[in-house]
Amino acid sequence: MRWTQHLFLRFNDDWGRAICYFAQRLRESLGDLLVSVVAGPREDFMFHGCNVVVVVREDTVDVRRKVVEAEREAEKQHGWKVGIAPMIVREEEEDELRLFLSTYESDVSAEEWKVAVDDFAQRLRESLGDLLVSVVAGPREDFMFHGCNVVVVVREDTVDVRRKVVEAEREAEKQHGWKVGIAPMIVREEEESFYLEAFR
Repeated sequence: MRWTQHLFLRFNDDWGRAICYFAQRLRESLGDLLVSVVAGPREDFMFHGCNVVVVVREDTVDVRRKVVEAEREAEKQHGWKVGIAPMIVREEEEDELRLFLSTYESDVSAEEWKVAVDDFAQRLRESLGDLLVSVVAGPREDFMFHGCNVVVVVREDTVDVRRKVVEAEREAEKQHGWKVGIAPMIVREEEESFYLEAFR
């Protein structure tokens, strides 16, 4: 894939205007370090919890700080109504952008989504055992709440539990040819009522 400096836009609404503002801030702060800004058609269309890919020539702490600043400025400019969740990738990391774009080229059916979530839940049951309380997913892959489409309820929220959730997520996505994007939110048992309400 040959990179060029461009902004991909497929929309004309609050989301599109926020992305334009975000991209403009990035062009001003990053200059030639910015290669591309690639956004999904809607705010809730996510890939690994992100709805925008920012392609840069160098991925440094300073670059990441400027991306976060641009994100916050764009969200503030639009009254905090739009949530920008950027993924930062280097120019040579072509596969990440290809996968991001492919999520919009082939919609995941409700049945495919259900099968992938069942696979994810089974892997969690095997790795977490009694620490897993429940796995609750939205009706579609693009049904998001705070950037997540699956709630994983656990008895203990530890580093090891989070590692196993990420492993199960990656294994399930790989099993289904990376066509399905699982973005889990991990909550403790006593917090579940607030989060699960969004999926009912």
